[in-house]
Amino acid sequence: MTQEKQNKKRTVTTFIWVYIITYLAFAFGTVQIVPYLTSIGYSPVERGILISSIAIVTIIVQLIFGYLSDKYKTVKKLFIVIMIVFAAASWLFYTVDSRQFILHLILVALCGGFSNLGMGVQDNWVLETDERTRNLYSVIRAFGSFGWAIGGITLGYLINSFGYKSLSVTVLFFTVITLGGCLLLGDASKSNDPTTQSITKADVKELLTNKAYILVIVVLFLLSCIQMFNNYTLIDKIMILGGTSKEVGITATIKGLVELPLFLAGPMILSKYKAKALLIVSAIAYTIQFVLFGFATTVSGLLWLIGLQVLTNPCLIIASKVMIDELTSDACKSTGQLVAMSIYTGGASLLIPYLSGVLTEWKDVNFTLFFAASLGIGALMLIPLIKKPRRVIHRHENNDINIK
Repeated sequence: MTQEKQNKKRTVTTFIWVYIITYLAFAFGTVQIVPYLTSIGYSPVERGILISSIAIVTIIVQLIFGYLSDKYKTVKKLFIVIMIVFAAASWLFYTVDSRQFILHLILVALCGGFSNLGMGVQDNWVLETDERTRNLYSVIRAFGSFGWAIGGITLGYLINSFGYKSLSVTVLFFTVITLGGCLLLGDASKSNDPTTQSITKADVKELLTNKAYILVIVVLFLLSCIQMFNNYTLIDKIMILGGTSKEVGITATIKGLVELPLFLAGPMILSKYKAKALLIVSAIAYTIQFVLFGFATTVSGLLWLIGLQVLTNPCLIIASKVMIDELTSDACKSTGQLVAMSIYTGGASLLIPYLSGVLTEWKDVNFTLFFAASLGIGALMLIPLIKKPRRVIHRHENNDINIK
C-alpha cells in the first residue's frame, strides 16, 4: 500500500470517529431541549416560540457560512468555530435552570441552529476533501447515525442519575474530543488548490438561476417537511395513544439504528443507481409510512412503522448531497449545499411545527399524518422533471474553464 493510500485510509477512519463523537455532542445538546424547557416551567406556547428561533438562526447562519466557506476556501476552520459556539451555548443553556425567556431564546437558537449548521458543514468537509471521502460519504455519515443512537440510549440514564446539568459537561467533553479529531484532518481540497477560484457574485447568480438546482430544492423541501412532521406529529400521536417520554426516546434510537444499513451500503448503491432513483425511493417510502402512521392504533404499531426510516431519511440525505454537489461548480460547493439546506431544512423547520399544530387542532392528528403523506405524492410528481444540465462549468484563478 502506497503512502498516499495509507493517508487517505487514515483520513476516512478519522472522519468516522469524528462523526461518532460529533453526533454524540449534538444529541446530548439538542434532544432534551423541549423536556428541559418543560421542566423549568415554560408553557407549550412559550416553548413553541423558543423552538421556532432554531429555524430562523439555521436559515441565516447556513447562508452566511456557506458563502464564507467558498470565499475563503476553507471548511475545517469554520467547523471548529461552529463547534465552539455550539458547545458554549449548550453548556450555558443547561446551567440556567430558571425562567429567563430572552436568554433561553438566544441559547436555544444557538444550540439548535449551530448543530444543524455543524451537520451540514461537516458533510461538506467530507464531500470536498478528496474523491475517496466523497465516494464513502454515506458510510462515514452512517457512523453519525450510530453516535446519535448511542446518545439517545444514554441520555435518559444520565439525566435520571445526575440531572440536566450533567448534559452541559458532557457536551463540552465530546466537543473537546471532536476538536482534537479535527486537528488530525486536513482542510477541504479547495483550501490547498490555488487554481480554485473564490466565489463571486456571478457564481451566486448562476447558482440561483439554475432551474435544476431550484427544482431539486423544491422536492427536498417537500420531503423535509414530511421528516419534520415525523419529529412533531408522530410524537403527538404516540402521546395520544398513551405513550410516555420513554417511547419518545425509543423513537430516536430506532431512527438512528435503522438508518445504518443503507448509509453503509451507499457507495455500492450509488455505483448501480443514480441519486434521483434514491430520491424516488425516499418519496415512496415516506408516503407509505405516513399513510400507515395515520391508520395505526397502538404505540407498538407506530414504533414498528418507524422501521421504514431505513429507506426514508438515508435515501433523502444521500440523494440531496450528491444531487446538489453535481449541480454546483467548484467555486460554489459549500454555498450550493448550505443555501439549499437553509431553504429545505430551515424552511421546513420554520413552517411545520406551526402547521402541524394548526392541522391537528382543525381536524385531528391522523388528518395531519395523511396530509404529510400527500406531500410525498407531490414530490413524486416533480422528481421526473429534474434534468441535470449537460455541462457544469468550473472556473479557475487563471480563467481557464473546465467543462464536465
